[in-house]
Amino acid sequence: MSRAVVFFWDSKLDADIDNWFVYHAPTSAQLDAYAEIREAARTFALAVNRRVPPGADKMATIRKIREAVMTANAGIATDHFLQDFDDAEGGKDG
Repeated sequence: MSRAVVFFWDSKLDADIDNWFVYHAPTSAQLDAYAEIREAARTFALAVNRRVPPGADKMATIRKIREAVMTANAGIATDHFLQDFDDAEGGKDG
């Protein structure tokens, strides 16, 4: 007995995937955004380190803060708004 294979292909998603898996050289506006995110995450992680008792929950919280920074950075890198803003302001690429 053969089974039909169903694909749920989303053509819009192809463009997003192409954008997500290519190197994006940072603009000066993006560098500022990365720095702000990192500093906020660092402040939060230091508060967690001071206030949460040692253990798995503390380490999980810090790991998730790191994941949040990486996800935010990916969002910044792949968003054309900051790239376009930097170009309009005569930034690194302009």
